Amino acid sequence: MINQNSMLYDRLKSAKQIRDIMKAVGEYHKLNDLNCHEYVASNKITIVCRQGCAYCCNLKVDVGPHEALLVAKYIAEHFSTEKRAKIVNSLETHVFHLSKITENDHLSINAPCPLLSDSTCSVYPVRPFACRAYYSLGVSSCQYSFENPADLKEKRATDLDLDS
Repeated sequence: MINQNSMLYDRLKSAKQIRDIMKAVGEYHKLNDLNCHEYVASNKITIVCRQGCAYCCNLKVDVGPHEALLVAKYIAEHFSTEKRAKIVNSLETHVFHLSKITENDHLSINAPCPLLSDSTCSVYPVRPFACRAYYSLGVSSCQYSFENPADLKEKRATDLDLDS
């Protein structure tokens, strides 16, 4: 198997234009999604995540600049002027509030993603890798994490959970 992270790094390092960066990130996401789907299918794993379930969309995620460019392009191409203005306002509010707390505090609170709309990711096709990496084998740990964000010792939404 190709080291996808190394491949992405090499492509980003050699990119001459923003479109090269966005193309590399898009291909990286597609390859990772394919690998994940193949792994899940071959191991007979049942992922319980569904559209409208947004417990994990309150967790801290890191987004690289290369991913932010892809998300920004998607927003520019798919959102109305009014919806773009709403997203910018949500992002500014989100950054303002989170800039005033510690890393540990950030891990122990619910901070709804500013790109969430009616419990659905508004940029799902280009969501960052950190978001793609969240999945659940059971809803109870996700719900518990959401309802008890300060309890960092119990199961978290990202922990393996085999209930349904």
